[in-house]
Amino acid sequence: MTMKSKRRVYPTEVIPADPAVPYPQLTDREPCRTSDEPDQWFHEDEDAGLLCQGCPVLAQCALWALANPQLSAYGVWGGMTSRQRASIYRRRARAQQKQQQVAA
Repeated sequence: MTMKSKRRVYPTEVIPADPAVPYPQLTDREPCRTSDEPDQWFHEDEDAGLLCQGCPVLAQCALWALANPQLSAYGVWGGMTSRQRASIYRRRARAQQKQQQVAA
């Protein structure tokens, strides 16, 4: 029996960010920049967003993350876990479908 080796696949192209939503201007006072434990930003429990409490760029970070799902697929961004962001994407898609159905 032969074992297949696990090979990492790296993206071959760089995915650009949405130019309409600029990345937040960071001040080095943000909780994500001052944390000693980077792993805490990749938990998927509902309380993970509390890590961002009091962040001076919380709203801008959330807007950027929602505008760039391919770049913010993992971890806590703007006080939201990836599951919470996915829920917002689904709601937006359903709303767009309804608008298209009404317009047709």
